[in-house]
Amino acid sequence: MNAGAVFGIVLTLSLFVFNYFPYTLREKYRIPYWVSGIIICFLGPLVAMWVGSYLGEEAHREGSDGFGAGLAGAIIALVLIGNGALYIIGSVVSGIERYVTRQKKDKTHS
Repeated sequence: MNAGAVFGIVLTLSLFVFNYFPYTLREKYRIPYWVSGIIICFLGPLVAMWVGSYLGEEAHREGSDGFGAGLAGAIIALVLIGNGALYIIGSVVSGIERYVTRQKKDKTHS
């Protein structure tokens, strides 16, 4: 299979899975999004290492040095870590917004 196709398929599927994962954890187990973001930040590089390793083996079979495979793995890792970081940042901003709104509501009712 073409390495570019594998890269695109894995990146797309991993983003679908890693964006569905926090929602289901939140709905079923009431786990906050920032915890899901931390989990994604740890699991993202593992997926990227697997993809980079697979693409590297395929590149070596074809007679290439595998530099592109390593680059593809690094890009996938950065995208997934960024995705997890967005969950963490969004959760923190939401918590701050809730706190400020609660403080304003308490001041107006006092």
